[in-house]
Amino acid sequence: MDGNLKSEERSEFLSRLLDRRVDWRQGLKLTSGQKARYFAWCEENNVEYLLGSGVDGESSAYQGASVGAITDSSPRHVGDLTVGSIAGVGVDIQQISELFPQDLSAPKADESLTSIFSLRELSYAESSPDIRQTLTGIFAAKEAIIKACPDYVTRSLPDIEILQQSDGAPTHAGFLLSISHSGNYGMAIAAYLGPAAMQNPGQESLESADSRPTDANKTPQVNKQSGSRLHRILLWAKRLILILGTIGGIWVLVDKLNLLV
Repeated sequence: MDGNLKSEERSEFLSRLLDRRVDWRQGLKLTSGQKARYFAWCEENNVEYLLGSGVDGESSAYQGASVGAITDSSPRHVGDLTVGSIAGVGVDIQQISELFPQDLSAPKADESLTSIFSLRELSYAESSPDIRQTLTGIFAAKEAIIKACPDYVTRSLPDIEILQQSDGAPTHAGFLLSISHSGNYGMAIAAYLGPAAMQNPGQESLESADSRPTDANKTPQVNKQSGSRLHRILLWAKRLILILGTIGGIWVLVDKLNLLV
């Protein structure tokens, strides 16, 4: 059990996270993003992950686990629809003010952030117009990836690194990603292309253009017909992601309007 000082620090961190005065013994309900930040704080301070008078049924499953395990890892499939090699689909939505209730200063020195984001992700977010919005979208993409492929539940969140292609589109090997923002929300959808795509992702990242060998003998030659087929598969997969993302955005908007009526 924590001493009085550590208990006060626990309540103080949760109060800053929730942007209101709380006591950790209240049995608080946290979103997945808030859980990730709180779990990272517990690891940083070498204390148990506690909510309420003790470890509740939900948080006990996280004890000693990686931060990446804080999520529902059930795979999402699009019914019986088969689009190319899509093996699973995940979607996640986060409220920016819940994940980051306060402005971020020196994010690379904040262990509660470096336990969730890689240094390259933090650098990219720092260069964006709104660092909190960008990091919220990146976190949603990580959660969507874990939901699309349950094998990722054992990976730490910094290892599920979201990079950017030359056109600014988000990318992670073996997945098709889409990130959207609306008001105080960030939303992401991920389509898992299966084990074969993990071995030969065919995606550009921030470092791939500079680090890839230029010797043609080291690069397998791909049949033009197979390349064309793969291109069509990826094109339809991207269209599916855009359709699902649009449906999800409309659903969120309708849900919010119902709350206002």
